[in-house]
Amino acid sequence: MGDKSLVYSEIIKVPLFNKFFTVYIGYDVETLQKHVENMFIGLELGDLHLSDKNSFTYMVKHYESGDNLFVLISLGTTRAKEEINVIHEAVRLSWYILEDMKIKVGLEDHQVQCYLVSHIIKSLKTAIKKGKHNLDN
Repeated sequence: MGDKSLVYSEIIKVPLFNKFFTVYIGYDVETLQKHVENMFIGLELGDLHLSDKNSFTYMVKHYESGDNLFVLISLGTTRAKEEINVIHEAVRLSWYILEDMKIKVGLEDHQVQCYLVSHIIKSLKTAIKKGKHNLDN
């Protein structure tokens, strides 16, 4: 396991939607929380009780930098739980992106969300692989 004080970050582009989000990866959710709070002055994630979570998706509407969509992924869990976290956060990210694009999805017209979730899952898994490599070396 890598140094718990380090955080790997990567900007992930969603080309078809001309959107992006940032993924922050580390071995400790409290470190991830502090890292993001330090980036956005005045942001306090403490009320969200992140210590009992291994992943989290959030949209920060910041007065200087505008909307910032990000996801935190803690590697301090089992591989099975990590897989579940990736899928869970991919669905949440898709809702943020689709809502921002004003794209309505439902039972009859959900194919666009399926493609988007697939892209996000693939991107998150690639970022996690890079993050593990960078954090462990």
